[in-house]
Amino acid sequence: MSISLTATPEQAAANFEQHGVIKWMHDYLADSFDDPDERGYSMYSLLYYSPETKAINPQKAGWLNFHDKEQGIVIFRNQFNDENDIVATYTATAKRVRGHQGPDTNTFRLIGLGIPWIIGAGRTGQIAGQTNLFPSHSETAEKGDGQLGRLLDYQYHDNGSGFAFGAGSCMGVKGHKRYFAADYSAATGAEAVIIVSDSSLNGKRWRLSTPEFNKVDLPEDGFLIKALNGSTLKGKVFTSQTTLKIDTGRVRYGGSTVRNNPGIRYRGKSYTHSKWLDINCEGNIMVIMTLQKKGTMHPVVRFDKVKKEVVAGEKGLAIWR
Repeated sequence: MSISLTATPEQAAANFEQHGVIKWMHDYLADSFDDPDERGYSMYSLLYYSPETKAINPQKAGWLNFHDKEQGIVIFRNQFNDENDIVATYTATAKRVRGHQGPDTNTFRLIGLGIPWIIGAGRTGQIAGQTNLFPSHSETAEKGDGQLGRLLDYQYHDNGSGFAFGAGSCMGVKGHKRYFAADYSAATGAEAVIIVSDSSLNGKRWRLSTPEFNKVDLPEDGFLIKALNGSTLKGKVFTSQTTLKIDTGRVRYGGSTVRNNPGIRYRGKSYTHSKWLDINCEGNIMVIMTLQKKGTMHPVVRFDKVKKEVVAGEKGLAIWR
């Protein structure tokens, strides 16, 4: 961030507010650095830690959501408070920035309650570890085709909730469109409700990747991911299939990449693999996920086909295609 030396009073005030927000983030992230000089941390201390600057919580500045126009990334965050913060992201990959050219068109990620829940493949061009829709029931190509996507629409709400709608695939899926929504409303009865609704011409396998330290169970209507701290992510699946079929397995994080691949770093340990679960489908699929803290029941979720809305707890969430 640069501060203009010739700014108008209004611009100077806006710059000062951003300076305060970044100072707050500096303190927020400080505990994550074992070495104070790690990743240039000391440089940020010099830039943003003026004693005269008042730290401002980014939530007060309206920074719960963010949209990167060039890359097509949309971020939904519930708060800036502690490790229990929930952050959900959707990536259309409208442009491949040098150094960040992985096959992540039309993907999503989720971290929250101190746990990375839904992840990608790591630093690799190989696609087996990606969270996405694939065109084959049994085979996974080693690499994606690098196709770009398009962010068609998105919307934010005051509490960080919202949706994104995009199209595209680098997995070889034809006509792939994805609706992604994150809702943090108390009325749902969950810490977060995540909706992923896909339509395509040849999508056969809906894959989700999670770190290997998370445990995966498979109830009849979907999946349940259990974290080390007792929190859970429950997914309910809606497809045209009469019998729900879900396969699971493991893949090396980062694929065959060795250089600069420390694995998945979590709580001072490094994990080499992620787990994937594959949900078989025919073209269209919708997965509704609820996130809960340890010892908390998940709300009942259902899909009202007439109203085209997901109902979680006491709240209806409209689906837009």
